[in-house]
Amino acid sequence: MLLAAVAGVLMLIVLMSVVVAVLGPVMASAIVVFVGGLCTLVLLHYVTWGWWLGNIIRRDVEAEERLADGQTQAGPSSATDAPE
Repeated sequence: MLLAAVAGVLMLIVLMSVVVAVLGPVMASAIVVFVGGLCTLVLLHYVTWGWWLGNIIRRDVEAEERLADGQTQAGPSSATDAPE
């Protein structure tokens, strides 16, 4: 994972060098601000939905575990299940 991060930073440096050479520093700065803002929105979306969805899934699993534990501890639930 660290290798991917290093490769991503190196690619960013190379691509920004090309953009600055072709479009100029003002346009390159505008692109950096736009992409940075977009990445910030994506990160906030990921964190917010991940936190919310993680809580929902955790509650569902705990409820299912409580239900399963209650059924196994209670024994037979009807007269037809009881041994004769």
